[in-house]
Amino acid sequence: MSEDLEKNSSQAKRSWESLGGFRILSWDATKRTLRAAFTVRREFCHTNGTIAQGGFITAWMDAAMAHAVMYDTDNQFSVASLEIKVSFLGNSGWRGG
Repeated sequence: MSEDLEKNSSQAKRSWESLGGFRILSWDATKRTLRAAFTVRREFCHTNGTIAQGGFITAWMDAAMAHAVMYDTDNQFSVASLEIKVSFLGNSGWRGG
């Protein structure tokens, strides 16, 4: 493995780890549906560690969408997000627990 490729692979691994071990679980080419998983660590949360912070949620969605494009195009295309709009709806009845 070339030194540059090894360096890039190591950086990618650290990036995935920093996103809670983000990983692809499955790709359904017929439905064009990708399933991904990650670990929501306490340091990714607010409200005494009970709610995942929106920036992390957005990063997970962005990574999943980019990988869906790559899977759907047999790695012919990738995407770089210029702008992402995410709206989070609160639950006024939530009491935690």
